[in-house]
Amino acid sequence: MEQEGFRMNKKIIILLVVILLVPFVIAEEHDYKRICLSYGQELLFSLCNPVMGDRTCWSSLCQYCVYEKSEGIYCPSALSKCNDIEGCEVTGNSTIDESPPELTINSPENNSVYNSRKVLFDIESNEPCSLYYIDNINGRGLWKRMSSRTTEYYRTLSFKDGFADITIRATDRHDNTNYYALQFRVDSKKPRIRRTYPRRSCSTRTGRNLFRRGYYRYSWYSRINPIRR
Repeated sequence: MEQEGFRMNKKIIILLVVILLVPFVIAEEHDYKRICLSYGQELLFSLCNPVMGDRTCWSSLCQYCVYEKSEGIYCPSALSKCNDIEGCEVTGNSTIDESPPELTINSPENNSVYNSRKVLFDIESNEPCSLYYIDNINGRGLWKRMSSRTTEYYRTLSFKDGFADITIRATDRHDNTNYYALQFRVDSKKPRIRRTYPRRSCSTRTGRNLFRRGYYRYSWYSRINPIRR
């Protein structure tokens, strides 16, 4: 009985060793290569695995270590796999930069009113671009630079109280340009009381006559949007 138990344990141990070693024995060896991309080109890693994101080069030169899953389909790998590879293959798709940048303007919102002279500009772009804006009312035809070669812009810009009519210009590296028009109001000054009725010096009878003649008890105004009550 002891010999049978020993034999059984020996078989179980051998089976476990085989199970652990099989993945290493049958592991697939890939043919790694270094891929070089230029500005605006991309590698579609999503073709290798839909969960993976595609890679776009936003500099003059980008290098990736990959292996070819099938013809024309590349999968990413660790850079260390390409340490012994000299040079690189030039490939990738270069269709992204043929169109102008597309902006998503989260703030300021068109036709909105802001109670501070510092207005937040929250802008996103689908590719690196330089942002400019011009004040169509008080800008004297001059464009002001907001940022250079960025995909996100999150800053406040100062405007005078009143109606603001501006145009934002987005230009990429290849001078593809898009324009966005924005209009909003800035009303940062609190309303103040100009006069009140009846005055303390008025008699009760005079005060009644003021009310009967259509005078208001009080009035206030805002310089941007005058209102009287």
